[in-house]
Amino acid sequence: MKKIIKLLTCLTCLVMVFSALACNTQNTPGDQQQTEPVVDTIAGFELPHGSGIADKDYEYDYNSNLFYRNEPRIDGPDPGALYVSVDDIRQSYEYYRDSFKYTKDDGTMDWIDGWDQETFEAEHGTEQDWIDQYGNMYYVTVTSHGNTTSATNAKYNANMGGYRMYSSRDFVNWEITGLVDGFAIAVNTSTDWCSGLFWAPEFIRDPETGMYFMFYGAQFNTTRGGQAGQTYPSYQSEHDTWNIRGDVAISPTPQGPYRPISAEQYLSLYAGKTQDGDFLTGTEPIVDKVTGVTYYEVYGRDGETVIGYRNGNQYYNLDGVEKTTDVPLINAGYFYTRYCTNEKKKSEFRQTALRRDIAGAENYQTEILDLNPIIDEYGDLYCYFTMDPHGSGAFGNYYGIYVMKMKDFLTPDWDTLRYVCRVGYTYVQPDEDSLYGTPMEPTTFNEGGVNEGCNVIFHEGRYYMTYSYFGYTDVRYSIGIAVSDSAYGPFVKQYQYMPVIGKGTEYNNYKGGTGHHCFVRSGDELFILYHSTNNPENNYDNNNNYLGRHLAIDRAVWKHVDDLGYDMLFGNGATVNLQPKVESYTGYENVAKYATITANGDVGDVEYLNDGLFTAQPFSRIFEYGKSDGDLRITLTWDEPVTIRALMVYNSGSYYTAFNKVNSIRFKLAERPAWYMPEAYNGYCYIQNLMVDSRDVENSERVMHHGSAAIAEFNEIKVSEIQIVISGEKEDKYTDQSADFSVFEGYKEVHVSDIYIFGNRD
Repeated sequence: MKKIIKLLTCLTCLVMVFSALACNTQNTPGDQQQTEPVVDTIAGFELPHGSGIADKDYEYDYNSNLFYRNEPRIDGPDPGALYVSVDDIRQSYEYYRDSFKYTKDDGTMDWIDGWDQETFEAEHGTEQDWIDQYGNMYYVTVTSHGNTTSATNAKYNANMGGYRMYSSRDFVNWEITGLVDGFAIAVNTSTDWCSGLFWAPEFIRDPETGMYFMFYGAQFNTTRGGQAGQTYPSYQSEHDTWNIRGDVAISPTPQGPYRPISAEQYLSLYAGKTQDGDFLTGTEPIVDKVTGVTYYEVYGRDGETVIGYRNGNQYYNLDGVEKTTDVPLINAGYFYTRYCTNEKKKSEFRQTALRRDIAGAENYQTEILDLNPIIDEYGDLYCYFTMDPHGSGAFGNYYGIYVMKMKDFLTPDWDTLRYVCRVGYTYVQPDEDSLYGTPMEPTTFNEGGVNEGCNVIFHEGRYYMTYSYFGYTDVRYSIGIAVSDSAYGPFVKQYQYMPVIGKGTEYNNYKGGTGHHCFVRSGDELFILYHSTNNPENNYDNNNNYLGRHLAIDRAVWKHVDDLGYDMLFGNGATVNLQPKVESYTGYENVAKYATITANGDVGDVEYLNDGLFTAQPFSRIFEYGKSDGDLRITLTWDEPVTIRALMVYNSGSYYTAFNKVNSIRFKLAERPAWYMPEAYNGYCYIQNLMVDSRDVENSERVMHHGSAAIAEFNEIKVSEIQIVISGEKEDKYTDQSADFSVFEGYKEVHVSDIYIFGNRD
């Protein structure tokens, strides 16, 4: 349980320790005499500070405005999350407002009949209302669903809600904010296709328009399917374990309520309008090649781009599918053989997927879940998802991760569907005439029979797929990584850099089951939000009941790896100790990354000290910096002084090179702090013997917890230089033995993995 302490404001009441204040006379060139303070490791006044160390009951005294711990705050698995800035919500408001306008002949926009600014604001709010409610906010949804109250049903025509929704300003403390009795998606089981098992949601914001979309998988409504024209069956199949299909939900605001997408709703937001509010529509009839239906083009706001079709009150996507709330959009079992134009691929799919038992129908059993939409730097929209074709034919069961390009948020491009990640293989080699490609390089790396729950990030020309391996009930459920030059693969698994977040090869009794995850960008920071088991070692009680999961968050860092020739994604975690809160909330950035660093070490490169990466796994410890014979001295300097509020000196990830305290930290002040009252002042202050929390180490297992650090929090000071000294002596380390036991005593090597300094540049 956390305890929040007050900021250090009453410094005049504290006892100041002054040492090394005397000025020495030193000889300088030209025999000129000048007085300078003695500045080695200690000088000036002792800086009052807090250290955030846990007491014997594992309670923490720390400033929760700056730090957080991964304590259970949200129960629920499979998080989808999104950060919405003030600029984001301003754009969303403007685009939504303009959907109630039409373009006049002179190119300007005016309100459609029946609407004006006052009417719009009365019904939908002002721009400032949206900024206050939605801006600078983090949103998260988790796997869950429930029935609604009669009042909510009357308001939203929804007797069920999907995905518990939370929001937060600090990305740590969450409030339930879903408008559908706490849920994000509003569902009417009498008219909509889904009726339960709302699993693994993912948010995405359209950067062109600011509209919000949720890609999700849910159980289809077995009481309504199986009729003529339906895209899903009416019964529970022994081969269709969960009856889950994929779809998209849409909302003009991040908070929702989201609704299963329909072509009519999508076109109402994206289409150009006439003065009476009708869609801009073509006059030439078009006959659909698949269905034979006649319809007319619907144009976007530019009056030229075709964004869908209509025929009276019937609305269609770019494939000519009449997309209503009763149709799961991402359903390969129904749509693939109808809209893929490659006959070889369709034949392959027919042999692999299990046929649904309806005479004459091209309908197949394909579970689809864990949908992950991305928009890359080229502006292309893709959807990755887990699919199980339930195959037992000549091609085998191609369970795993697939990708498909989207023509827009309403239309999958079924020609692009490809298999990209298979359990037990390093990669899948794409083939233009094969849906499944060729699995390559069988591996002995134990993935527990699972590849699912992926997230793909585009970074400097490459696509990085993080995915979940082992089953979700296993505490070894962790995050793997594969890299490709193309959105379609091949995604080559990088086993030597796995897990990104997870138990790994070392003892870990504090975080388990960290597989299903998502990424959230906030400014320059990248975070991994993931679920973890409530018991990290055995998540079952004595009656074999599963104990559930909760949400956790840690930073992710890009780091160039020479052996690869490109950046690799590393996770700063999983952690249970204090970490810096998101910078959008604290108001401080990590100013260590702007410092020039000099040091006397002989292990690693000095640049590792401010690269943002602390070493959570053995494979990342090549990025630590240290000194083989102890007495490590690190100096950070800034060309222009910085104002700082706290710092963290991250420990080595290895028990054998970790320190139990920082011996001294000396600050060269750029100006006298306003809160410092005593007359004696020589421009320096210091901290001595800054301890590492004893709970950060498992001495019996000789393992450090991920993200261990010596922490100091203090009132603001303005500095131009900081010097850090770590001795490496036996009493200042956990052990004076070496990892290979070649040295049994007197081993002084000591490492630092990163330095984080809360501050602001003036």
